[in-house]
Amino acid sequence: MMVSSRKEKQIMTKAKQVEVIKQRIDFEKDFLDEQIKCRNKARKEFEECTPKEYKEKKLNLDTCYTAVSKQYMYISGVLDVAHILGLISNDEYGKLCKQVFDGVFS
Repeated sequence: MMVSSRKEKQIMTKAKQVEVIKQRIDFEKDFLDEQIKCRNKARKEFEECTPKEYKEKKLNLDTCYTAVSKQYMYISGVLDVAHILGLISNDEYGKLCKQVFDGVFS
């Protein structure tokens, strides 16, 4: 008798896939919110900085804008894939895209 050493594939149910993607979306939105807070803080510090601090504050501001932009693109991709795979509804997709867009471009 031969014992198979191959692992059995575990198949996720549709409900589990939906649960996982919603957790992922929440995590990515929270991370984006943190990035937006950092960007807004950097923007305020830049606006109030002295000429001597200009370079440092400008670099920090640029870094924060880049981080927000990258996270926006990432979460947009997650939302698109979740929508295409039917893991989120059209209404959820539209609502989440609007929330993300409004947060980034406010």
